[in-house]
Amino acid sequence: QCSGRLVLIGSDAEYTSSVSPLHETSPTSPVMPYGLAKLSASIRAEQLALQYGVITRLARVFLPYGTLDNPGKLIPSVIDALGRDEKIDLSPCLQERDFLYIGDLLQGVHTLGFETSNSNLFDVFNLCSGKPTQLKEFLLHIAERLGRSPDRLDFGARTMRVGEAPYVCGSNKKMISKYGWNPMPLDKGIDQYLSLTLKS
Repeated sequence: QCSGRLVLIGSDAEYTSSVSPLHETSPTSPVMPYGLAKLSASIRAEQLALQYGVITRLARVFLPYGTLDNPGKLIPSVIDALGRDEKIDLSPCLQERDFLYIGDLLQGVHTLGFETSNSNLFDVFNLCSGKPTQLKEFLLHIAERLGRSPDRLDFGARTMRVGEAPYVCGSNKKMISKYGWNPMPLDKGIDQYLSLTLKS
């Protein structure tokens, strides 16, 4: 067996669409090309782990948010517009998502990289909050924290993206039970995010 260890970053997009929380044993049948690419890498990683004896952990990451994110993505764009007290056009934002603060994500990856209690050569873990939050609620929470009027968020000005799943949420019970990893509440994560973003 190789003495090295690999933590592979996967995605919730590897799973089949579901209206209930996704577990590590949930079916994998991606509906988008991105999810298919990630699942292909995950399958190959498992094959190589078993072939060469490399301890491998697959972290299936749900929707992360935090500093150093691509400024063109939705959440940084909203924060930028609100910071300038400008209106931003949005879809209805009724989809529910499992938001995970980047600090919790990094802690989870660190745990998977250095834990020694798990003897499996290959194992899968969801890194997620385990709680669905409507995107609209998430963005309104940001506006409130920034002291901006919710009217600056023009919900419904754009149409929903084609293929957008109405619900994506994971179960983090495996990470909690095995390693005691427990992500912070949403409001605390948003506060930390905004605090660091406004300083930069």
